[in-house]
Amino acid sequence: MSTPEQDFDVFMSNALVALAEINPDIDAVLQTSASSWSLGFQGDEQIDLELFETGQRLMLSTTLANVGQDALEKAMQGLLTYNLMWRETGNVRTALAESHIFLITDLPVAVLDSDSLSLALANLRRARSQWDRFFQQAPADAVDFSAEHILRA
Repeated sequence: MSTPEQDFDVFMSNALVALAEINPDIDAVLQTSASSWSLGFQGDEQIDLELFETGQRLMLSTTLANVGQDALEKAMQGLLTYNLMWRETGNVRTALAESHIFLITDLPVAVLDSDSLSLALANLRRARSQWDRFFQQAPADAVDFSAEHILRA
């Protein structure tokens, strides 16, 4: 008899392989440990998925390329403000560890299915692409991230 964790691992592995079969951008699906996976995309993009058992949530995360301290200091307010817009970003949030910027989202395991997983991956990839473009643009005047300049959907 299998445990719920084993059942979840089988479900997730099957769901991720099925997504890879219909999504040509996914180059690799790797189960890195029990209840933990990595998806490799074209280029150097990687999304890690991990079961957070205590909260019964599937955590998805990706890391932006190292942007350098100067760019990071200019974007700090934007990164924090972005977290306030979690409703508009499909629940994608930012985190910072040393000079590494993480984009994270999560899904409740109780309602997890292939469609919600696909949507969460798409939202996370879109956010990563937007932040990558932000950091790649030429230095310009400081961006005003104050609340009155944020458009809400």
